[in-house]
Amino acid sequence: MRTGLCSAVLGLVLAGTALAGAPAAAAVPVTTAVDGALVSAGGGPGADGEYLIAFAIYEGEKAATPAWKEGPFKVTVKGGLFATLLGLATPLTAQTLAALPQAWLGVTVGTDPELPRKQLTAVPYTLRAAIAEGIDCSGCVGIGHLDPKALVGYAKTADLAPYAKAADLSKYAQTTDLGDYVKAASLATVAASGNFKDLKDPPKLADVALSGAYGDLTGLPVLAKINSSCGTGLVVKGLKADGSLDCATSAVTAKDLPADGLNEVSGNLLTTQFNELATSTKTPLDIPDGIATGVSDAIEVPDFGIAESFAVTIDISNSDISKVRVTLFDPQGVAYKLHEQTGTGQALQVTFAATDKLVAGDLSPWIGKNPKGLWSVTIADLVGTLGNKDGKLNSWKITTGVKSTKKVGVGGALVFYGAATPPVPCDANNFGATYGNPQTQALYVCNGKGWAAIYLALPGTKENPAASCKDLLTKQPTAVNGPYWVDVDGLGGAAAFEVHCEMTILGGGWTLVFNLDSADSARHVWQDTGFWQGASTEGNAASALTSGNKSSAFAQLGGKELLVFGHDNGSPIGYAAYDLLATYQNTPLLTLFKGGEATISAARKAQSGVSGAVLNTKRTQSRFGDPFFDKNNGEALVVNKASGWSAQNNFNRLATTASNGEYAHTFGGIGGYHTNAGWGHNYESSPIASYCDITNLYGNGANMEANGQTSTLGGGAGACADPGLFKYLPVDLAVWLR
Repeated sequence: MRTGLCSAVLGLVLAGTALAGAPAAAAVPVTTAVDGALVSAGGGPGADGEYLIAFAIYEGEKAATPAWKEGPFKVTVKGGLFATLLGLATPLTAQTLAALPQAWLGVTVGTDPELPRKQLTAVPYTLRAAIAEGIDCSGCVGIGHLDPKALVGYAKTADLAPYAKAADLSKYAQTTDLGDYVKAASLATVAASGNFKDLKDPPKLADVALSGAYGDLTGLPVLAKINSSCGTGLVVKGLKADGSLDCATSAVTAKDLPADGLNEVSGNLLTTQFNELATSTKTPLDIPDGIATGVSDAIEVPDFGIAESFAVTIDISNSDISKVRVTLFDPQGVAYKLHEQTGTGQALQVTFAATDKLVAGDLSPWIGKNPKGLWSVTIADLVGTLGNKDGKLNSWKITTGVKSTKKVGVGGALVFYGAATPPVPCDANNFGATYGNPQTQALYVCNGKGWAAIYLALPGTKENPAASCKDLLTKQPTAVNGPYWVDVDGLGGAAAFEVHCEMTILGGGWTLVFNLDSADSARHVWQDTGFWQGASTEGNAASALTSGNKSSAFAQLGGKELLVFGHDNGSPIGYAAYDLLATYQNTPLLTLFKGGEATISAARKAQSGVSGAVLNTKRTQSRFGDPFFDKNNGEALVVNKASGWSAQNNFNRLATTASNGEYAHTFGGIGGYHTNAGWGHNYESSPIASYCDITNLYGNGANMEANGQTSTLGGGAGACADPGLFKYLPVDLAVWLR
């Protein structure tokens, strides 16, 4: 573990047996004492306790490899001071020290880096005295023990003959003046002892020089008070002047953070720094040739805030940009020349940052200011033929980097709190609070009074119904034909319902109102007021085009257009589309069918297939119900409500005003009518084998003479014997609104 000691002052007192006067015969110890002090980064002594400390001796202050090392081993520290012996585990031998030109001691505490090394002085070198034990004798070294080569430089007795003998020196002493020399008895005591205490008038030393105690130092730094601590939930922020702890609730407070540091503390997931753009809405603009005033444009820079960065981007095309001048003007009218007739080519696309060097002017003072106001630029092509315009200011913009106080950018997924119930009450204090409910698959936002749901299901689902098939196509342009959920009145009282949507014909977005289908046995003749005047439904959306169907759209949905769609069990045969008259737009068909006789549409505006009757693929001749595209084009649709059988008295039927000379009943829509013989007919799409099978299909089948076929279809044997004419009824009819 880390000791927390960022630095240390190491004081060494190398002592012990190496300094003691040991008998000559005793072994010289291979240990040496070391005293030291550990100091914390704040200047105080290290905390009391046991530390793992390692020691090493190097040949130099920066040497990489130690000549001797020992530890780590436990060392007790108290009051910042410690004392231990070196060489207990790894002997510190004289040979080790003798091999070093210098000796430097390094100390390592725990896992901290090695503390600054200290050079060893004379005391440890007393270990060298161990060598003397090898020659602890008197007169034991003879001439034979000496190497003759070692004596070459020394004088022999014969060589000393020319020199004075003792007798000669007495004569010298008598004739030579020795007054300049000092006798031993005249020397001060310190000359012989070398002891500091033998000095006469010694200097006054500080106490620490004599004691070596840390407490005797003067000018000591303020140390932390021992056995003091911060309270629960507090941390040490620093030391006060008296050594007491300065405590805080957090080691880092808000004021310690930079104002733009949200991205740093959030791992770049959040930011309040934005590059706000102000762009010209008038470009591109032509640049006239040969006119120094050129063309000008302005940008109103909103109040984005104080700029942390600022830049202007220009995009210009010209026959020769070396003839172009670009000048920028700030809201105070100060000019900045951005480009002055330099460069090559026909395009100038460049960004001028506030820190860039300009041709003239300096944008850097805008850093730290709000650039709000009207900025303008002038582009001049200084050559060319007057009247020509071979250059353009394609675009230009101003980018302001700001630190916003109004919004936060999210650089990753924003995960909302998920709960089945609101986590907080929705009131004015919690306006804007948001949470997600995984059960309802919706986000709930507090509007100050209640929780508004934003459903996350796709449009057209039960959880998120559309208003209509047209609304669904707007929200989900890739939607295909099929069943979807709609809620016509939104948050009103009517429930959502499932309906079939047609998404391809004439742009799509058609909502099915009802389908009269030949696949079922339902009969909806003119007397069926429950079907035409009631809000009841029939069938389901999934099989809406393969069996009879009447959706809640019949009673709830209005529109502006109506589509009559002919099909055979869902396979398209043809269609006709109409614009509803303004009076009847956005009115449900149920309301129209309950009303009086009225022409509800303009003339047909679109159709498919051939002009005239569209034939059922099962027959080769037009028969009952075929022509919702009849041979007279441009008919309108009529809703009738009256009594009787005349042409003006068709009961609750959607019909046309057209007639057909060949088959008077052959009209478009549901419930065509005719005047032949005064009989009215409505068309139901149901299969029959022959006329005889369903004599009441057309309201009064016994009076089929109305179709002009009295002689063969009067209800007698001839009619039943001729199934070919009426073997199949016409196409299935579906009616849609948009």
